[in-house]
Amino acid sequence: MARRLGALEGIDDYLEQQHHLAREEASNMAGFVGQNSTSQQGGPDDGQEENAMQSERKIFLSHAWANKPLADQFRDTLVLGGVPESRFFYSSDRATGIPSGQDVGTYLRESLRGAGLVIELISHDFLGRPMCLMELGAAWVMGVSTYPIVIPPLSREEAVSKVGNVQMGLLGDDSQVTDIFNELYDRLNNLLGLRLSLAAWNRAVTGFRAQLPALSQQATGAHRGLPSSPPRMTKALGRSATSGEKLTFDNISIIEGRRGKQLVAEVTNVDDVEHSASIKATFYDSSNTIVGTRSSVINQVGPGATKTLTIDGVPEHARSKLQIDTLV
Repeated sequence: MARRLGALEGIDDYLEQQHHLAREEASNMAGFVGQNSTSQQGGPDDGQEENAMQSERKIFLSHAWANKPLADQFRDTLVLGGVPESRFFYSSDRATGIPSGQDVGTYLRESLRGAGLVIELISHDFLGRPMCLMELGAAWVMGVSTYPIVIPPLSREEAVSKVGNVQMGLLGDDSQVTDIFNELYDRLNNLLGLRLSLAAWNRAVTGFRAQLPALSQQATGAHRGLPSSPPRMTKALGRSATSGEKLTFDNISIIEGRRGKQLVAEVTNVDDVEHSASIKATFYDSSNTIVGTRSSVINQVGPGATKTLTIDGVPEHARSKLQIDTLV
């Protein structure tokens, strides 16, 4: 209870700061509108400007670190469904998170202000992290469109009692998962100006549903303080290997990139239809202990085509394996 009250006091301070910033921004915006207002008929470029603004807005994916495996798969599902990786702010991925040397609070605030949609993966762990609650409160203060999604075993009723009576999705049975992604499909097209293929989107969602039971078990274990089980290997991959006789991995290497060590590999589609895939790398030390996992997505590899896979943030390790989590 004391920790909860302390978190709430921090939220109050943060929200007061956000209210002040929001008032300043509203005042500045009012001045801008007053100087640039025109009649509704005479603005032929208004639609173009709105489209340009939509094309710059991002998805802010808010989650607790303990739920990273689920958040990774959720993000990868949206990418497989057609959302460009560049349209995410996702702090658990170095490529789409907070750059080194940046002030965390300032960067988070600017990222929230530039977001077109904030998706909150609300779990027991989320509710116990002041920073997660601050992100949620700041998005509301700034008037950014939000979509809270409840992660079992947390119930919707418990979440409402903690954060207020707002409409929330529930990542529960197949019907509830379908409802979540149906709403996301509409909101991403409308709010971010995306033109997502419904067929690709549905294939990605089907893959997510297949992964959800194992991911939910990990989320439950994280809440109870249990060690998370490593992801199930569908096939161990070495320097050159196949997965389901559809994709091959060759020339797997570790290189120094601008953001640290990267794993790079050539991915070739040996099937007769186009494929996209969510790919996970697992890293081990010399005693065969897992020291980390990283994931990435490779999109639209045509029959017989080869693309380069890049996975950022590679930890120190003795050996690595690749697996395909989702293939569409």
